Amino acid sequence: MRTGSISKFVEHYKLQVKIEWKTIRNCFILLSRREIVRLRYVAVAQLLLAALDFLGVLLIGFIGTLSVYGIQSRPPNKQTIFILDLLGLEPLSFQNQVAILGLIAGVVLLAKTLVSAMISRRTIFFLANRAASISNRIIEKLIFSNMEQIKRRSRFENMFALTSGVSSITVGVIGTTMNLFADFILILIMFSGLLLIEPTVAISIVFMFGLTAWLLYKLINKRVIYLASEGARFEILGDELLYELLGSYRELFASGLRNIYVQRISVMKRKQASVTANSSFIPLISKYVLEIAFVLGAILFTGIQFIYKDAVGAISSITIFMASAGRIVPAILRIQNAALTFRGATSSASRTLKIIEELNNLDPAIDRGKSQGLNQGPIIASVNLKNVSFTYADGEDSVIKKLSLDIEPGEWVAVVGPSGSGKTTLIDLILGILKPTQGQVSISNVDPELALSFWPGSVTYVPQDSFINNGTIEQNVALGKEITDIDRDRVTECLSLVGLSDLVSKSSKGLKSEVGELGSKLSGGQRQRLGVARALYPKPKLLILDEATSSLDNLSERLIIDCLNSLRGEVTVVSIAHRLSTVVNSDRVIYIEQGRILASGSFNEVRHKVPNFDLQVKLSNAEEKK
Repeated sequence: MRTGSISKFVEHYKLQVKIEWKTIRNCFILLSRREIVRLRYVAVAQLLLAALDFLGVLLIGFIGTLSVYGIQSRPPNKQTIFILDLLGLEPLSFQNQVAILGLIAGVVLLAKTLVSAMISRRTIFFLANRAASISNRIIEKLIFSNMEQIKRRSRFENMFALTSGVSSITVGVIGTTMNLFADFILILIMFSGLLLIEPTVAISIVFMFGLTAWLLYKLINKRVIYLASEGARFEILGDELLYELLGSYRELFASGLRNIYVQRISVMKRKQASVTANSSFIPLISKYVLEIAFVLGAILFTGIQFIYKDAVGAISSITIFMASAGRIVPAILRIQNAALTFRGATSSASRTLKIIEELNNLDPAIDRGKSQGLNQGPIIASVNLKNVSFTYADGEDSVIKKLSLDIEPGEWVAVVGPSGSGKTTLIDLILGILKPTQGQVSISNVDPELALSFWPGSVTYVPQDSFINNGTIEQNVALGKEITDIDRDRVTECLSLVGLSDLVSKSSKGLKSEVGELGSKLSGGQRQRLGVARALYPKPKLLILDEATSSLDNLSERLIIDCLNSLRGEVTVVSIAHRLSTVVNSDRVIYIEQGRILASGSFNEVRHKVPNFDLQVKLSNAEEKK
């Protein structure tokens, strides 16, 4: 039974080491070859610093021995005389010998400390820069991946992976590994040197403090991993609740549910605070236990030395013990805390490493296009889908089924159909946000993502609920542009097209009027029309609207329809709408149901071909206006 338990323990330990080693390797893979070389230089420097530390301890021990001889007015032994002669100090008086040796020891230890501080500072800045670089690379890969990849996790999981997760990789894993190496090297050099000079000191230190640190690690290791995992979970859940509270304020206000959300957030914050407090206290446990071990160990060691050795030998051993323990115990404590930090960091880092692994397996079309160096000339605002099918990664049935569609430049095509028929998925395929499971999609005869790369601004999109940032009117219309690059005449023109001129004229700040967070200072219709103005700003050749008029009143909707009519023939328009009044004037209506095109033609033609659509028209009292 005992053999079986030991075997399970060994297997568990091997698996644990294998997982941790894989995590370390995956983190260091994120560094370039040049960065790895820099870390190797740091490792060599730490090795030399550990040697300086040991030299300082030996000098302190030698000063202690020499002091005992001086106090007792006894001549030094042969070994002491040999060392003094080697250093050129033998002819000097006892006081001068001690003073010079003390000065040398102080310079050695001070130099070691200053160089260590300099290396630590450079290492911290190095890791901070690497964190920024890794975050940028992940963001770039994530944003240039497809929508399925982005939606695989919640926005808060993605945010955590890009912030705390990256810090766990750089500081928690890479930085901690470097610190562990430095302290292991220090202890190894100190132990090896002491084993040759004072074996009893070396063995005593390892037995007393090494065993204490190992037992502490075994006792609190699992607790640290649990706390790290819970901390990450509570942080994500707390952020999600806070976002829900702020994002759905009106609904919660009207339904009287604000207090419930406040209570939920309060509970979550208390749990997070408890985890943080426990995580912060655990390193102090090691500190206090090792301090107690140091005091008891020093008392015990001193007693044993005076029992078995004369005064000179005892004082010499005790001095070396105290000096070396003063360097080794903090190193053991740092190793203890670093090991715990590392275990916690691997839990947080694993989320980011998983995302990195997934993204590295992707091959975005935009990268292939850049490498091919294609040059297509001016955009031809045509859209072509050939035998396209699409199935979501977590789905079984195809949402789009062997769909073929050709949209000519300058044509206005309205896509209609019941909810869940695949209309929005079709738009995402046209934009290149989703990649077809089967078939081909192209804009201007190239992959949609390549088209967006070759002709930026030539394709624009208006969602059902346009995002409004906490900026000015002009910043929202010219989204992504630097303030100095905004064409204010064009902004004014676009606002006029969508009937928002009054919004500017009634404000003393004009285009620089603040719209509030998420457009809180605007009505729903104004926010949506601002989104349409944004889509018009770069003078697109292909305009895609996904339920863009669903939240507009009749007057605002009429303004948008008139705007689209003014673009007829010059801009290719693809629109999805449930409100049929917005598609009456389109050149062609496409009716989709269950991922297939059931009918294509003019408004009236589709009415006659599809009874469900005809019924929908009658119910909405929409009439063709041609």
